[in-house]
Order: sequence, then structure tokens, then C-alpha cells
Amino acid sequence: MSMVTLSFRRRLIIVNVALAFLLLPAFHFGLMSAFNQQALLSEQQALEAYSYNLMAGTDIDEQGLLMPIELDGPSFDIPESGWYAFIRSADGDILWSSNSFLPMQESLEFVSSALGVPVFTALVLNGDSHFNWQLKVAYEKEQLNIPLTFHIVKSKDDYQQRVAVFKQKLWLWLLVIATILFISQVFWIRWFERPLTRLRGEIEAVEKGKLDKVSQRYPKELNALNDSLNRLILTESQQRERYKNTLSDLAHSLKTPLAVAKNDATLSATTAEELDKIDAIITRQLTRASSGQTSWQTGCNLKPIVENTVQGLQKLYADKHIVFNVQCEQQVIFYGAQADAFEILGALIDNACKACARQVNIDINSLGANVDDNTYGRAKLSIQVSDDGDGIEEQQIGNILKRGYRADSYEQGHGLGLAVVQDIVKTYEGKLEVCGQSELGGAIFTVTI
Repeated sequence: MSMVTLSFRRRLIIVNVALAFLLLPAFHFGLMSAFNQQALLSEQQALEAYSYNLMAGTDIDEQGLLMPIELDGPSFDIPESGWYAFIRSADGDILWSSNSFLPMQESLEFVSSALGVPVFTALVLNGDSHFNWQLKVAYEKEQLNIPLTFHIVKSKDDYQQRVAVFKQKLWLWLLVIATILFISQVFWIRWFERPLTRLRGEIEAVEKGKLDKVSQRYPKELNALNDSLNRLILTESQQRERYKNTLSDLAHSLKTPLAVAKNDATLSATTAEELDKIDAIITRQLTRASSGQTSWQTGCNLKPIVENTVQGLQKLYADKHIVFNVQCEQQVIFYGAQADAFEILGALIDNACKACARQVNIDINSLGANVDDNTYGRAKLSIQVSDDGDGIEEQQIGNILKRGYRADSYEQGHGLGLAVVQDIVKTYEGKLEVCGQSELGGAIFTVTI
């Protein structure tokens, strides 16, 4: 199915799914980025607060560096707790470390920093990544300027655990939101489609003759379509009325001279028979013109029409003892005038009876239609009539549909039947196809509407 013929429902589903795949990861990335920044800021502020506490308890005298007995926070006294404090000299040597730090064989690699400029970086300790907050300050003692760098180091385990928990909960809530959006989209799509479904129902009601026009109880975007449909219905109705009046006037104008001609005593039997046929044709066409509904509005069940036609032809061709094999579903609908259905089936089956040896096959079925196409879910109709006669030569197929041409040597018929069938089928935008030889041996005629 091409993108041009996609239904509104599928278009909305595609757009919503595409937006979900684009927006949900974008939301996830944005929220995770914001949470990471806030979590890092919290870690930095916590380390900074401990560093000020460390600096407040530090002093220098003649004997060297003076430190408080203990730091705020019990984690600094627990070995390998993940919280560590260091004081380094200007040469980079560790002058003091908290009780939580155990001596290591490998040396620590600290970054250098400028005086009075705090630095928040990462530090590898015991093979694990840690946060490192450091600040370089200068202590003055008896006109001496002694630079010291204070470090507060914390393991990233707590931070990584918080990020993992937040990420897990974030995906869970995004899935919940996506589910809620999906369910709401289902109801929204149904609500969006409701006017279109109602419009389709009204169009079908107009087709069946239950309504004269489409109502205006729709969103303003559909008003232009409704106006066009109503103008089309009105124009078609007016044309049908003119056609009916013209055909009726023609039939009535022919009736009187035809009656006079038929009452002529000098009329031969052959001429009288032909005049009777002309009278029957005029009557049938007048009946069609007087029909109360248009061909596209009317729907009729084909099964009883086929049965009646077969019964009549069995009597007409009783001497041939024809076997009729009829395959017709119970509810196959012909969306047109009943007279047209009789005309099509009568002409096709009658020609098959003339050409057959003993057997005529009639296969009528509806071909399923997609709701998304322009048939509004209406099934297409297929009528196939074949016989076990001699068939039709290839060069004759193009000619048998022409008016007045006869592909047989029957005593009956005027070569008009198939041409009339083709004219009727064309009015329903269908087609008549002819195959010169079927499985039975004779020709096969297929009408698809």
C-alpha cells in the first residue's frame, strides 16, 4: 500500500508511534542529564562543606601541622569507608590523611590547582573512581607563607547507585506514560474517526435511497466535501429526471404510430412479430426510465433473479435438455436497478444456451473490498457464464460486442444482446471480458462491477 492511499487511522498510528520513538528517548536524555547535573552539584557541595570543616580545624605552629582530634562525619575514621581527607604540601607530599585512608603502594595522582581556586575532579583510588574536591590555600606564620592543598575524596558508589535507581524509575514512568498515551490515542482516534464513519453511513443511506442528501452536522473541514456531495446528488437527480422525461416522451410518441401499424390488416406475420418486439423494448425502456431510484442507489439480491432467469430459459430451450450449474451466494447484492440485472443475466445466459451442447455454468460471487479503498467497504461483483459449445474464434472476440454483429448462425437474436450488456456494465463503471474457450470448451463471459 502506497503512502498516498494510507487511511487516516494508519496515518495517525504511524505519526504517534514515530513521535513516541522520538520524544520518549529525548525526554529520557533530558531528564537524565538534568538529574546527573543536580547529583554532581550535590556531591560537590557536600565535599566542599567537609573541606571547610577540615580547614577550620587545621593550624600550623613551630612543630608543624596541627589537626583536630576527629573530623565531623564518622566515615573519616572508618578504614576504607569511601570518605577520605588529605592535606598536601606545596611539593605534593601528603602531610596528613584521615584514619579512613590506609597506606597504598602506588602513589596518588592529584591534579594541580591555583591558589584559592576550588577544583572538582575525579580521582582513582584503589582502582575505583572517586570524586575529588580540592582547594589550595596559604597559611601565614611568622611572616612565612605556607601553601597547603586540602582534599576531600568520596567514592562514586552512592552517586552511581542513585543514578541507576533514578534511571530505572524513569524508564518505568516513561513506559507508564507511553501506555496511557497509547490508550488515550485509541480513544482519540475513534473520536476523530466518528464524523467520517457517520459520513460514510449517510453516503450509504443516500445510495440506498433512505436519504436525499448528506447532512451538515460535521466539523467545518468536511463542510466543503458535504456541499460537493449534495451538489453531485442534486445534479444526478436532475439528470435522471430529464432522462426519464425524455425517454417517456419518446416512448409515448412511438406508442401511437406503433399501435396504428400493428392494426394494419395488410401487415404480414413476420412484420407483426417484429413490431411486437419493438413494442416490448419500448415498454421495458419506459419502465427503466420511470424507476424511482438511480442505478447507484438501488441494491437487489441476484440469487432469485438468476433462478427466475434459469427457469424461464429451461422452458424456452426444453428440447436441448440443458444442465445449468449455478454457483451463487445467498446474499450477493447487485448495486443497481433490478431491470439492469435481468438484462445482464438474461442476455449472457441466453447466449450460452444458444451456443451450448448440454451444459451451462453460472458463477456469481462478491469479491471482498478493503474498507480503506474508495468502495466504502462495498464488495465488488463478478458474474461468469460459460458453456460447453464450440467457443469463439480469437478474431471474432473484438467484433461480438459491436451492435448488429452476430458470431453465430442462430435463427433467433439480432446481435444486440452483448452490446446492450456492455453498455449497461459501462454505466456502472464495470467491464465485460470475453474468453474464446473455457474449461468446458465453449466461451466464457465475465462481468466485473
